Amino acid sequence: MSAQDMRDMLGLTGDVARPPPLKKHKTVEKRSLEKGIAREVSALMGERAPPIAMIQVQPKYKQRPRRSQKVAPWEWQPFNNSAREDGLVLHHWQRKTTPRPRPQSGQQPQTESEADGEKQPEPEQQEKEYQYARYNVQIETPTYDQSLYDTQLQDSSWTKAETDYLLETVKEYGQKWAVIWDRYEYQPEPAEKGAEAPEPTSRSMEDLKARYYSVSAKVLVAETPISSMTGQQYNLYSTLTGFDPVKETSRKKLVSGHLCRSQLEVDEENVLLAELQRIMISQQQLENERKEIRDRLEYPSTSNTTGAQYSTSQQLGSLFQQLLQADRMKKDRRLKALNDTPGSGPNTSAQIQSAAGATSGHRDSISSATGARKAGGRDSIAGGSGTGIDPTARALTSHSAQRYFVTQHDRLSSGVSFASERLHRARHAKTNAQNEKISAILNHLRIPDIIPLPTQRVIEDFEKLMQKVHLLLDMRKVADKEVQEIRVKEAEKKVKEGKDSGGVKEENDEAKSVMSDSAQTATKRPKN
Repeated sequence: MSAQDMRDMLGLTGDVARPPPLKKHKTVEKRSLEKGIAREVSALMGERAPPIAMIQVQPKYKQRPRRSQKVAPWEWQPFNNSAREDGLVLHHWQRKTTPRPRPQSGQQPQTESEADGEKQPEPEQQEKEYQYARYNVQIETPTYDQSLYDTQLQDSSWTKAETDYLLETVKEYGQKWAVIWDRYEYQPEPAEKGAEAPEPTSRSMEDLKARYYSVSAKVLVAETPISSMTGQQYNLYSTLTGFDPVKETSRKKLVSGHLCRSQLEVDEENVLLAELQRIMISQQQLENERKEIRDRLEYPSTSNTTGAQYSTSQQLGSLFQQLLQADRMKKDRRLKALNDTPGSGPNTSAQIQSAAGATSGHRDSISSATGARKAGGRDSIAGGSGTGIDPTARALTSHSAQRYFVTQHDRLSSGVSFASERLHRARHAKTNAQNEKISAILNHLRIPDIIPLPTQRVIEDFEKLMQKVHLLLDMRKVADKEVQEIRVKEAEKKVKEGKDSGGVKEENDEAKSVMSDSAQTATKRPKN
């Protein structure tokens, strides 16, 4: 039964029959043909292109720019350098520029015929400054007159003519002192006509600098007083007055001596530097250890506040009264316990003495716990069993304490620790080289790595042995150092006292080998 039959049975008047839905057509995107492949071959590939390109695509290079402008013309033009004073005219190639005249306001532009008929006059070329003339920088030298020179600039070893010659030379060569000292050739003039000219005084570079800086500083002060100088002027004045020719000469001698050293001196200096570095490292390590010890000693204790609570005499007096009152209360309780014991008769003199002995033993316990235990034990034995202390208790002897491993400690660390840890801790040093030396010594003494029964006595004896081993290693290190220094001194002595050239050469080689060996040992020496 169709839908139309159902509508007829229900009396529904159906509309015009709906057309069937249109079928969706598959849309196939047309793939563009690849270059270099025929159409039939491309059709065989199907709708999907292969994952790998079948042809090699040629790279596309950037095309040359298409310039519509024409090449600018160049012309051969003369120029004059303003930095020169002789007026020399030179020529060079320069781009030709043709400025276009702008039409004035209210004037119509000319037509082509008018432009051809009437030629406008060419504008005159303006002379431009040479572009490299700005690099010709001239320094400013101090200027002075005769009166200023007579009052402030006079010097016994310099004349005014030589001072003027020095300033001109400095200005000519731009304060390049190496060139100035090389070109400085001042010839003094004779005092009278026909007389011989005096010999010129030889000047060093430091003398020239000192004279120029002193003249510049005095001229600067004459122009501007020190109180009126700006910051830049005062810095310049401080620099000029701070030059010391003696110090500069000694500095140059030191540099020249440093450059002219021999190989033996260089090796000796390297050895000394290596030794200095080792000393500085050891000193720094020692300072760090001392600082750590001071910090531990000076660290304020947060758990124990008793010392801060009883710091004055009044507080100590109150503490003493409290302890005395507590002692009296304990003594009263003990006497009461003795009187209230069942089956006991009236107090006899022996009981009173035993009670007194017990109280005296308790007072001794305030000062020393060990003495109290011994006194209490003795009093309990003398006074009987009325005090409540076991009469069979007694102190262990030293032999018994060692036999049963009984020890007394002033302070115990928290946690569980094994006795063998002290043995392993004593074996280790700060460096691997020290560990190897310690292991070699213990193997020579036939001491095993693992001790089967590390008792307290064994641990103490092992620690004493390790202290001696460390002391032996330190003494050996000092002895090696002294032997090496003796070898170096003997080699130096042989080099200085050598007579013939062959012997000197051999001794120099031997000294160099000794110095190099000492340098290597100093650098490879482990840090302790």
